[in-house]
Amino acid sequence: MQSTSAPLPARPKSRRRWYILGGFVLLLFATPVIVYFVAGWWSDRQMEAIYAEIDADDPHWKWADLAAEMQPRPGEENSADQVAKVRGLLRIKALSFTPAWDGDANQKSLTYRNSRLNGEQIQMLRSALGGLQTDALIEVRKLKDMPDGRFGIDTAGNPFFVKMDHIQDAREVMRLLGADAMQRAQDKDYDGAVESCQALLNTARSLKGNPTLIGFLVRIAGHAMSIGAVERTLGQGEASEDTLKKLQELLETEAADDGLWQGMRGERAIGQHFYERVREQKSALSEIVGGMGGGKRAPDERILDFFPGIILSGYPEYLRMMTEQVKAAKLKDAERASKFEELNEKVRQRVGKWPGNVLVRFMMPASQKIAEADQRSQAMLRTSAVAVAAERYRLQHDGIWPRAMDELVHQGLIKEVYTDPYDGKPLRWKNTATKGLLIYSVGPDKIDNGGKLDRNNSRAVGSDIGFELWHPSLRHVAPPVFEELAN
Repeated sequence: MQSTSAPLPARPKSRRRWYILGGFVLLLFATPVIVYFVAGWWSDRQMEAIYAEIDADDPHWKWADLAAEMQPRPGEENSADQVAKVRGLLRIKALSFTPAWDGDANQKSLTYRNSRLNGEQIQMLRSALGGLQTDALIEVRKLKDMPDGRFGIDTAGNPFFVKMDHIQDAREVMRLLGADAMQRAQDKDYDGAVESCQALLNTARSLKGNPTLIGFLVRIAGHAMSIGAVERTLGQGEASEDTLKKLQELLETEAADDGLWQGMRGERAIGQHFYERVREQKSALSEIVGGMGGGKRAPDERILDFFPGIILSGYPEYLRMMTEQVKAAKLKDAERASKFEELNEKVRQRVGKWPGNVLVRFMMPASQKIAEADQRSQAMLRTSAVAVAAERYRLQHDGIWPRAMDELVHQGLIKEVYTDPYDGKPLRWKNTATKGLLIYSVGPDKIDNGGKLDRNNSRAVGSDIGFELWHPSLRHVAPPVFEELAN
């Protein structure tokens, strides 16, 4: 009888595939965690290296340090306090012009700075100034003797939510002083008009050192307003040599104190403060973005709060780019413009790459445009300082204009020949057909257009930036007549 062998025991099912599958799942979940911690570790090492590099160059570069530097000056000579006082009076009764004042026809007429105002303009101007508080003009004119001042900034708060009302306050006071200078020049109080121009410059100067680019831009807007007021004043008549000397000194001081570097430092410090607050979970990304838009957080902005690591991973690159721009702001004139153009192209290429850097895309300031605005301001300040010196020379020499800028140096009216911020050559000097004088820069197109000025658009191609002086017989002439004004 054939025996049968016992059946073999059932082979246990292989667990290998489960081990493999389990390991794969574990790896799937562990990889992001590992990547997260490795990326965080690498980011921390990068940040340590960048911080050490910046600390060596600028030890007090963070927001708390910059804000602490902005503590208000004590004493009665703080122009910022006087600006605030005048702004308080303007809140009671504002400087208010009729819509026609800001109309194209009126503004075009005002570009003829050796022409006196017409009847309608005089009425609008007197009505606007006459509607102010009784002591508003008395108080605002005190700023002519207040070249130093500073607005304080809250050092403890989040810079994204720090109130900047004082910047708008300064702008409103500048507007009042521009109107005051115009009325005084119209009334042939030329020394008084020059003093209002000084007060306007000092109001702009009260924003000196403000660690924000918006503060810097309002300051250079004040330069443009004051220089326009000076040109109109000297287009109406003759101010005394002593008064002009004080004005020239202030123009030279502002030209020497280029504030772009401070503004760029502030933007970098605000970005660093943003990074640290989000990293330490003291602020949400949506809170910051919402604050930039006025404090309200939209639903789509709140989505950012779920991906802080992804957003903040781009901060080291952003900080390096910002530091490059801070260093570029230390350069001067054409060299600075060339460097900002190079850095702007670098940012543009980086933003254009997918997926790009969110912080670079949304937080990098329009630095090249801001640097261009500063370059225009430098051209205005330098040409106006030289023009005022030339007017002083004429007063000292029985109505004879200097033949060249060198004569002003030899007479001790300026310390050196001023250079054009666009090409590094001496500012252009032109005797006009009407026996006047024109000091000008070649402007953004870097082409000498023979002193052709476009006072409505200093960036216009085919125009230069300059300051015109008229022969005394051609000052305070009849108002221009245009077809749109006649109708």
